[in-house]
Amino acid sequence: MSAKSKKSLRYHWVAGGLASALSRFIPVPVVDGIVDERAKRYCLDRTLKYHGRQFDASAVESLYKDSGSVAGWVADKVKQLALYPVRKVGRIVTSSTGVPKDFARTYLLARAIDLCLAKDFLQDDASAKARDKEARNIRDAFDSAFDKLDDMLFKAIVGIVRQQFSEMKPEVSAIFAKMVGKPTKKNDRSSKEIKNHKTSKTAVQNPEDDAAFSKLVSNFDDRFRDEMAERGLDIEAD
Repeated sequence: MSAKSKKSLRYHWVAGGLASALSRFIPVPVVDGIVDERAKRYCLDRTLKYHGRQFDASAVESLYKDSGSVAGWVADKVKQLALYPVRKVGRIVTSSTGVPKDFARTYLLARAIDLCLAKDFLQDDASAKARDKEARNIRDAFDSAFDKLDDMLFKAIVGIVRQQFSEMKPEVSAIFAKMVGKPTKKNDRSSKEIKNHKTSKTAVQNPEDDAAFSKLVSNFDDRFRDEMAERGLDIEAD
C-alpha cells in the first residue's frame, strides 16, 4: 500500500474518532452509544477494505460492539437508559479528559485492527467461528491495553484533537449526521460547507506527527503487543 493511501486511511480514523468524541454530547438516551458504535464500525469497514478483505465489519462485530450477544446488548442499553441522567452529567463534567479519550479509543482501535490485519489475522478463508474467536481476542487485548494507558497521555492530546476538528469540521459534521440518522440535504449548512471547503484526505495533518499523540500511540502499541502476546497472538514488528 502506498503512503498516500495509508494517509487517506488515517483520515477516516480521525473522522471516526471525532464522531465518537462528539457522540458524548448527544442529549438523547442510548443514541450517544449507538453513534459511538457506528463510528467504530465506520473505521473498521475502511480498514478492512484497505487490507483487501472481502468481508465487512458485520462479520466481526465483536470488534466494534461493546457486548457480543443480543441479550447482552439489550441489557447494556437498558442499563444506559436507566443511568442516563447521571452518566450524561458525568461525561460532560469530565469532557476535558473524556473528549480526547473518546477520540483516541476509536482511533487506536482502528490502528490495532490495522496492525492485526497486516499480520494476516482475520483472513477471508478462515471459518466464521475462527474469525469471530480472533476478533474477540483482539478486542479483549485492545480493551486491556487501552485501560492501562495513563490519563495524562489523553490530556496531552487535547490540542491536536481540536486542530483535527478545525481542519475537518464540515466533513465530520456530515459523517456525524449520517451516523445519527439525519439525512444531509443539499441546502443544509454542512453540505454548503463541504462544497466550499473540501478537505483533501492527504492534506489533513497526520495526528501521529504530533509529539504528544505519537507518545500515546507508542505507549499503546507496546501494551497492545504485550496483551496480544499473552493471548498467544504475535504481532511483533518485523
